[in-house]
Amino acid sequence: MVEKMPLSTTYREPVGVVGCITPWNYPLGQVIQKIIPAMLMGNTVILKPSQHTPLSSYYLADAFEKAGFPKGVFNLVTGRGGEVGNALSSHPLVDMISFTGSTSGGITVGKNALESVKHISLELGGKSPYVILPSESHDYTEPIHLCFNSIFLNSGQTCTAFSRLLIPAGEKETIEKQLVEIAKEYTVGDPTDHAVKLGPVSSMQQFRKISEYIQKGMDEGAHLLIGGLPESPDHGYYIHPTIFTDVKNSMSIAQDEIFGPVLCVITYKDEKEALGIANDTRYGLNAGVYGPKDKAIALAKRIQAGNVYINSSPRDTAAPFGGYKESGLGREGGIYGMIEFTQQKALFDTGK
Repeated sequence: MVEKMPLSTTYREPVGVVGCITPWNYPLGQVIQKIIPAMLMGNTVILKPSQHTPLSSYYLADAFEKAGFPKGVFNLVTGRGGEVGNALSSHPLVDMISFTGSTSGGITVGKNALESVKHISLELGGKSPYVILPSESHDYTEPIHLCFNSIFLNSGQTCTAFSRLLIPAGEKETIEKQLVEIAKEYTVGDPTDHAVKLGPVSSMQQFRKISEYIQKGMDEGAHLLIGGLPESPDHGYYIHPTIFTDVKNSMSIAQDEIFGPVLCVITYKDEKEALGIANDTRYGLNAGVYGPKDKAIALAKRIQAGNVYINSSPRDTAAPFGGYKESGLGREGGIYGMIEFTQQKALFDTGK
């Protein structure tokens, strides 16, 4: 990539050796988002997938070998994050670390990488708000479905999930009734059954963590609208969609990333208060606003998040993806994600 300046020429060059550390929740998609842009920009890659989901990466490595990739361009190393991940992020011959995972994990990786001043790209956690503006029709079916698809599908194990639903106080009773009714569509059970929308969560560790937060929500005084503590995990780590209402944004369930099918419903008096609640979080990854388009866009522009969805707009994969605040550094997706894997060089070439 070359850009002519008035007195110089600016080039973008590969960073070098890129260490990619990926999570378990979307094990193939998260890998592709990193390694393909990195290699397209001329880098070599060392991939460390989650120790919980390495098999898709094994198949990918086999495909690269069968495709005739030159040796050393794509490399796969598996193992625990605390061992292999730390070794990769600290290694003096690694020039860049691209990490997706929890904020706490990203901070650890970032500290290790900065010991040798590596390039760093971090895609971290979220506690994303979804703001529903008042509707004259009092029909909130579409925005509720959009919110539920985000927080309940994949059993809530999605960093961008709309986990805080902000609703107008005057519509609380109406919206709560619609929440209860629509939630019946989100069935839980055997994931091989096409009638089922939510399978089990990924592990006993996840099951226990989510259960503890559900208990914490009840202890904090939030009202349990649907769902609740799951049954024994003896026959699977199943957690039914859980909705808390009368939630205060200061509660743990409204501030911490639960990473499960748990929705916090928070009321607001006006758009100013809605904005304050939406931004009152250490995260800033994703958000959504549903309502009259002009009002929705005006509010969305003031929300501190890297991505904001307006009404039923789909995701644009060419757009940059990444967060504000403790949700990360850098961007993935489209040209923006490719540029992350480059470094700039300016040549001052106008003299004799």
